Amino acid sequence: MRRGLMPRLNMKKLLPARLVVERVGFDRATIDIFARTAKGWAACPCCGSRSGQVHSRYRRRLADLPAHGFDVRLVVQVRRFRCCSGQ
Repeated sequence: MRRGLMPRLNMKKLLPARLVVERVGFDRATIDIFARTAKGWAACPCCGSRSGQVHSRYRRRLADLPAHGFDVRLVVQVRRFRCCSGQ
């Protein structure tokens, strides 16, 4: 590897298979990885039925240990699904 170049990151090896990387941003001190869940549905924790009806969205920010001198933040777009069975 030539001096001064940042190595290419393979996001599939860094993140769980259920996450899709939307974009990666970095500055002098921080790497931000923006991701979302890949599935378009979720199972209701009460009845177990599948639902694709999104109730709300929010971002969850997770901090990880530094990597190669950079702080690492994972920003995940999370969706809450509404149960279709009326639970």
